[in-house]
Amino acid sequence: MAKTKIKFNGSIEDLADLGNVGGDLPQRQVIPCMCSEGLHGLVLKQYIMKEAGKISPSKAQLMDVTAFLKREVAEGNLKPLSGMGFSIMSNAILNVCRWDTEYIDVVVPQIYVLDKGLWVPQEVEKVGAFCSGEKRVYDHENNAWLGYLYSRRTVQNKLDYLTDFLCD
Repeated sequence: MAKTKIKFNGSIEDLADLGNVGGDLPQRQVIPCMCSEGLHGLVLKQYIMKEAGKISPSKAQLMDVTAFLKREVAEGNLKPLSGMGFSIMSNAILNVCRWDTEYIDVVVPQIYVLDKGLWVPQEVEKVGAFCSGEKRVYDHENNAWLGYLYSRRTVQNKLDYLTDFLCD
């Protein structure tokens, strides 16, 4: 299939002040961990995001996050939706993504930041849904989820989705 090239309809001068960003692009590594268990009807494929120059979360901290998420679901603060999804934990940020039930190909993210030892929910519109490193995880998970949706959706197909992790 040939790519269609779309012409930019504005003038080149319109671009002079757009996209001028500073800073270095963070170097990130994705580490697949495990599937969470016992989250009251929610199973999450869990990832840790390591960023060069920052302290990465440990697997012990991931277990603490699992206990936190279990409470969030039990208290009704985090809806399981379809019951499957994924989470990405990085330096003081937790991104919990669940696949919707009404719109089955839509991911519903909930972002938390660590503030004084407590995970505090954030509004996605204020903090963004994904950084570029998390987007790599999302892209993989989206393809894995679509594979499940196009399947017969058997128990084996669910297991196939839950064991299909992005590996750097």
